[in-house]
Amino acid sequence: MQLNGQAPETVLMRRDPDGQLWARVEDLKRWRLRLPAAAPVIQDGNEFQSLASFPGLKWQIDEATQSVTITAPARLFERTQLGFPGLRAARPDPAAPGGFLNYDLLATHGPAGSPSSLGATLEAGMFNRWGEGTSTFARINPSDGSRFIRLDTAWTQDRPDTLSSLLLGDSISQAGSWGGAVRFAGVQWHTDFTTQPGFVTTPLAGLKGEATLPSTVDLYVNNALRLQSSVPPGPFSIPNIPLVSGLGDVQLVVRDVLGREQLISVPYYSSPSLLREGLSSYSYEMGATRNNYGLTSNDYGPGLMAGTHRYGFNDSFTGETHVELQYDQQNAGIGGVWLQRGVGVLNAGVSASHSSGGDGGLMQVGFERQAPGFSVSGTARFETAQYRQLGILPTQLAPVRELQLNLSTPIVHRTALNLSYIQQDYRDDRPPEHLLSMNTNHSFGGVFWSLYGFKPLRGPGSTTVGLSLNIPFGPRSNFTATTTHDDSGTHEQLEVQQNLPLGRGYGYRIIAAPDSTNPIGASGSYQNDVGTYTVSASKFEDGVAESAEDQGGIAFLGGHAYLSRRLDDSFAVVQVGDYPDVRVYADNQEAGRTDSNGTVLIPRLRPYEENPVSIEQADLPLDADIPTIEQLAVPYRRSGLKLDFAVKQSYGALVVLQLDNGSPVPSGAVVHLIGGDIDFPVALRGESYVTGLSEHSRLAVSWAGGGCEIAVHFAPSADPLPRLGPYLCKGPATAGN
Repeated sequence: MQLNGQAPETVLMRRDPDGQLWARVEDLKRWRLRLPAAAPVIQDGNEFQSLASFPGLKWQIDEATQSVTITAPARLFERTQLGFPGLRAARPDPAAPGGFLNYDLLATHGPAGSPSSLGATLEAGMFNRWGEGTSTFARINPSDGSRFIRLDTAWTQDRPDTLSSLLLGDSISQAGSWGGAVRFAGVQWHTDFTTQPGFVTTPLAGLKGEATLPSTVDLYVNNALRLQSSVPPGPFSIPNIPLVSGLGDVQLVVRDVLGREQLISVPYYSSPSLLREGLSSYSYEMGATRNNYGLTSNDYGPGLMAGTHRYGFNDSFTGETHVELQYDQQNAGIGGVWLQRGVGVLNAGVSASHSSGGDGGLMQVGFERQAPGFSVSGTARFETAQYRQLGILPTQLAPVRELQLNLSTPIVHRTALNLSYIQQDYRDDRPPEHLLSMNTNHSFGGVFWSLYGFKPLRGPGSTTVGLSLNIPFGPRSNFTATTTHDDSGTHEQLEVQQNLPLGRGYGYRIIAAPDSTNPIGASGSYQNDVGTYTVSASKFEDGVAESAEDQGGIAFLGGHAYLSRRLDDSFAVVQVGDYPDVRVYADNQEAGRTDSNGTVLIPRLRPYEENPVSIEQADLPLDADIPTIEQLAVPYRRSGLKLDFAVKQSYGALVVLQLDNGSPVPSGAVVHLIGGDIDFPVALRGESYVTGLSEHSRLAVSWAGGGCEIAVHFAPSADPLPRLGPYLCKGPATAGN
């Protein structure tokens, strides 16, 4: 039997007196044919279904070969679902109790008559299985004397399983699409999609098709091949196609075994402002506003409660609500984002406020279209004079209107012209601000150039145009020349820069601007495993200013302290036995070498992702027992892990085995270390390299037709390949010589 060009197979079928064919139900299910409503007929213990009950199905019998050829329409088959490999959410490893300290020390010495200063920022953090807490401090130099002030203190507990995070302490309220944001101290409970980096929040595309014969499917997104697969006859679907933001198209090429092709093309528009159907995001805050942040440590204002909730009603509409509550003012509004298929995204929102100054309102509309050719986005916001929201002072009047428009269009190959217009009109004595800007950049012959300009249509400022050329001359080095013209004249600046490497190394920066008050400046930086050090000098009209900066960190884990560069991300302490100077890699890049205790701190690990950490096997001696050379580290945010590679010294030796007649034990024999779980083969001359030996070990030797046990005495030495024996193998238990 052969069905729709698939590989032939042998099956049991019956033909009734009317000449109709009947097939077993179990075969029909295996062929993926959808069973009709008619009840099957049971005969000889098998269920049979007439092929005539499948509309459109045709069959033909070849009496000479006793074969049947069946042709069925694609609609009669069960649907096949193709898909992309799912992005598995990495489960973070529990964080061991630990902490860290980051410091940034800056000393400056100004020109003659200028005071010298010493500034510093410190960040202290701790973590355990309940979350991580941080507190930052700064040393400032106001006119009334230097002092330390507290900036932020917070404890955060991330919950990747629910894509949420709970914060206690200092934070910034979420503003939503039109609200206001302020610093506050209190409680914040919010959605955090970053706890599952592979989680897709935006709507995804899906395609359906049919194949009459076995076929192959090629899926293209914006002309880039994203999926290749084979499909059996019948309908098929490809859900959850990952898309690139903006306007594009998805193409599906179906090619059957006869070489016939069919093309399915579907345009799409994807935007990160949309949530897929049924998905929600939220943020709820309660606490007290902070005043004079960065100037005082504990200046708190009135209490507040705020909440923002967004929900994807379907793949084309995402709704939003936002509420702000304070004792003397309240604000609430609704809005949404609408997908205009093949065109772009429209957003709108309205909000009303009540305060001691009266009632006010806000209306906001916007549009976005991002496409390979012409892109445009814009927002218009209108407010009444009495409108109040977080971030607006009680004595401050809301602006009349705020407009923003951005255009991007290609002008030559791989070069686009970007135009931007911003308008803000105020009700108080501030002058209106209407600013038009443009920029474009292009690369030619290894030279990158950028042309930009700004023109105030109303308000303060002058027309400015500039041209910048950037010439790379190394992996980390480049030369930049910039000229700018405004009402004050033409200004030039030359700059040579080499960036710091990822690992150890140095960088520098030299700037020359002949017609400025700071005509020349230079800085040099050096970076090692425990810090980054920078010195700089700038020449002014009245002298030279110098500065020196030291940045670094200290990690605390497992009762030990480790010097490091700044610990802005997660980290791991790697233990490689007690072997020093072993290279350790993170993401296949050297991240450090073990110290005299066999440990090294690996910074810059990505939270909630699998970070491959490996060791260099070539840096370990031959007698090292290495269970694995790679582990996957999945840390929580700003937390540390202990990775123990369990490398230990495994005493090994070349054991020589002989029979009673002086000939070697036959090659191919097996040596088993009694008490161990590894077998060692015997090579030529009766030699076997055995590891895991102790001072007194027993070995069991076996081969076809014989075997014995021997006692081996091992004394550790500096010899990398000690030779033991020969040992006589002459019976069930033999003492070593």
